[in-house]
Amino acid sequence: MKYGYVISGDATLVEQQKSVMRSYGINGDALIFGAVGQVLDKLEPNDVIYFSSLTDISSKIREINEIVEQLWEKEIDIQIISPEIRLSRISEAGSLLKELMIISRSETRERLTAARQNKKLTDPNFHTGPSPKRDVGQVVQYRKSHTTIDTARHFEISISTVKRYLRNAKNN
Repeated sequence: MKYGYVISGDATLVEQQKSVMRSYGINGDALIFGAVGQVLDKLEPNDVIYFSSLTDISSKIREINEIVEQLWEKEIDIQIISPEIRLSRISEAGSLLKELMIISRSETRERLTAARQNKKLTDPNFHTGPSPKRDVGQVVQYRKSHTTIDTARHFEISISTVKRYLRNAKNN
């Protein structure tokens, strides 16, 4: 079945989209309003969903990738009206989009890796992963002459962590 996706907006924009969808033979119950992700359950394999433009799916490339992948997993084809592009898992345009998505992901990963390595070289305090563990003995000793709040601030840990360290020190 064919479905047409109509983005919300002012009445004129919605009416324009409806008329475009009608020209493709889509009207009534086949018009979809709201977020694309919320209507996935309504769609079945081999359905086709029409969008006025690629930006109707989303304005963010990452979200477009995610939504297209979700639709393809359900074997749903995507038809972009302007410019006219048919995105199916087996079409040339669909294959091209899939390749672009893979390239985009790998480029993003490469940029993040390069940025992290650069940050490690330029910032001696930069580290990935959890913050270093505090020595419980130091925290307990410092707490003997300071308040719990001062201790938490000094070691940059939460008040509950200070209390837990004190409790564990008493039990041991």
